[in-house]
Parts: sequence; structure tokens; C-alpha cells
Amino acid sequence: MKLIIIVFFSLLIAQTLCQLCGQINGQCFDHTCCICGQNPNPSNGNGYMEWNTDCLDGGEHCVQNSGCQLCYRPTFGAINVGNRPTCTRFALLNPGCSNDSCCILQQNPNPTDGNGYLEYEGTCLPNGGLHCITNTGCRYCYKPTLGGVNVGDRPICDRFDVVAAPFVFPPVCDSAQCCIDSQMPNLQDGNGFLEYNPACKPNGGLHCVHNGGCSLCYRPTPGSTNVGNRPICTRFFNLLPICNDINCCLDLQDPNLSDGNGFMEFDTNCKLLGGGLHCVHTTGCKLCYKPTLGGNNIGPRPICQRFMPV
Repeated sequence: MKLIIIVFFSLLIAQTLCQLCGQINGQCFDHTCCICGQNPNPSNGNGYMEWNTDCLDGGEHCVQNSGCQLCYRPTFGAINVGNRPTCTRFALLNPGCSNDSCCILQQNPNPTDGNGYLEYEGTCLPNGGLHCITNTGCRYCYKPTLGGVNVGDRPICDRFDVVAAPFVFPPVCDSAQCCIDSQMPNLQDGNGFLEYNPACKPNGGLHCVHNGGCSLCYRPTPGSTNVGNRPICTRFFNLLPICNDINCCLDLQDPNLSDGNGFMEFDTNCKLLGGGLHCVHTTGCKLCYKPTLGGNNIGPRPICQRFMPV
């Protein structure tokens, strides 16, 4: 009896998803339909889909005969599972670096033990090599730290080729690079970044890390929450995408198909100064909800227009 109930609900959910995504008899006939049904992982670039008329008859990389093809979004240092073709809408993305500044933006260092730092190394292009992050042009390097263990016996970063010094917290800095090297960011939600702010000396202040000259700032990340309502780091102002249509917002979203949260849609009102309720900053996109059996609408957010009952 339990098995019959499970099968019934599985079929019901599958039928509902087909209706919400605009499928006809389980098939898609445009990109929007395939994008609706995908379950991407922005961290590694896998799980994306696009429409391909050849997939109506199945084939390599096709999701059976749905008309949708699995494709890859180039992502820094990630592995293309299944060696899938690059999605046509992401063909211009370049996940590589050509200078130290680019590599530093991608690093996730731990100043306590000196690991997790990156630097540009031309020999890492085009085929990678020892300590290289695939063929991105960046390699792991080490910051000498008293008591730290050099995991992987990595080379000392050129910018840290000095005698090890004890780690000090809060960091005492007089330059932007010092604050960047002392930060412990979370690339998934954009929190934990630092930037140099002389106003944080000598008495500290709002968002300051004590009185060391560094202030906490935020890296805009679609769909995430700015903990502490921190100012956007000045070096990340150019990361704020501005969308003019639904497809742009769909590419930026990070949906969770299990609970229906993380979906986005275009709303021109979200381009106004300061955005608004449910808006992702001033990108032109707003967070919306996909009704899902058993899901919890966090926010609560409005139901996406494309998922409204017909």
C-alpha cells in the first residue's frame, strides 16, 4: 500500500512539474522550458540544460527524448562531469585568469595556517601542472605563518616570500592587500570579505574589525543574504549584474527544486535605486517561489509568474 502511495505522489509531482515548465507530453519546445526543469550547481557548473531539437529523439547528453540537453557552465577550477558541451548562453564565459589580482579574487585563504592562497602562474596555462588549479592560470601557494603547516608543500607566494610572522587578530593593516590577505570569505554567500578603511583607525566603528584598519564588506551574490547589512566592497561594484529580461534572471538564479526557493524572475521595479522587497539589489531580478509539495516558502516570497496555476 505504501509503495502504491509513493508511486502515485511521484507521478503527481512529475505531472505538476511538466505543467509548470510548459512541457507537452513530457517534451520541451523552447529554452525557457528546459531551463525551468534544470537543477544546476553553480559551484561546479554542472546540471544546466538547454533546448536542442535533436533531443526530441534522444541522443548524447540528451535527457531522454525531452528536447533538453545537459550542458556545462564554465566555472573556475571545476570539472565538467560527463564532458558536456558548453551551454550556448554561457559560451563567452572565461573561467581563467591572466594576473595576480584575478587569482586573488578566487582564493579562499585561511590566515591562521597560511593555506588557501592563490597567485598567477603563466605555466599553469594551458595544461595545468603541479599546484595549478587545472588550466586556469592560478596555482596554490603558501603564506608563511608561525605554527602553520604547509599542506601539499606548496611554494611560498611571491608576495609573501618573507620570514614567518605570528598571525595577529584583529589584523593591523595599512593597505588594501593586507586586509584581503586577512579575510576569510565565504564565496557561496558573499560574506566575510574585508577591505581597507582608514576610518577604522584608531577607534574602530560600524563594520570595522576592531581598530585594525579593515572593515567587513559584502560581495554581491544572487539570492544570498547580506549578513549584517554590510556595504558592498568597492572592488565588487562591477559584479552587480543588470538584467533586462527573464532569461538573464534565470541564469543568475540558484534554485532549490526540493523546497521551491531560490528562483528568480525579472521585475523592472527592481532596477530602481535601492531595489525593493524581494529584489536582488538593483539587478532587475526578484526572488520568487515555486510551489513544491512539502516545501516551505522562505520570505515568504511571491509565486513566480511562470509557475502560477493556469
